[in-house]
Order: sequence, then structure tokens, then C-alpha cells
Amino acid sequence: MTEALRRLVELADREHALAAARETEGLAEVQDGLQAAVAALPPALGPEERARLAETFALRRQTIELLRTARDDAAAEMARLDQGRTAVRGYAPAGHEPRSTVDASG
Repeated sequence: MTEALRRLVELADREHALAAARETEGLAEVQDGLQAAVAALPPALGPEERARLAETFALRRQTIELLRTARDDAAAEMARLDQGRTAVRGYAPAGHEPRSTVDASG
């Protein structure tokens, strides 16, 4: 197996593990490494290497689905939070202007 393919397989496994655990820390770095590894692949691979590459790309398709699900779940949660905020504002006294409670001084 070429070094570029070995690196690609290693990074694809790492990316999948991060996505499955919904850990975003380090994900961008792994994805940059994946791009570099793909760019470094030789123009021709042997049959075993092509099979390993196909397996790796299948894993990446699964990883993309995990990331899409995480994105959709986060968007749904944000929508629920926004809906809850809107409901709470309905209990504010008339004429009361809502203000941010986030402390940006930290």
C-alpha cells in the first residue's frame, strides 16, 4: 500500500470516529489531511489498493451521512430553542424590550 493511501485510510477512520462521537474538535484538520492525501495518490493503483480505496470512500460516504444527521439535529435543536425563547417573551410585560443575557466581557 502506498504511503498516501495508508494516510488516507488512517484519516478516513479518524474522521469517521470523530463524526460518530459528534466531536468537532480536530475535524477540519482531519479533512484538510484527507484532501492532501487524495491529492498525493499516485495516478495508478494495483487491484488491492483500488479495493482499499473503494472501501475508504464507502466509509467516507457513511461519515458524510453522520455529519449531515448531526447538522440536522443541531438545526432542529436551535429551532426548538428559538421557539422556546419566543414563547417566554410572550410573558414579558407590555413595552418591555428584551435584552441579551450573554456576557461578552469574559
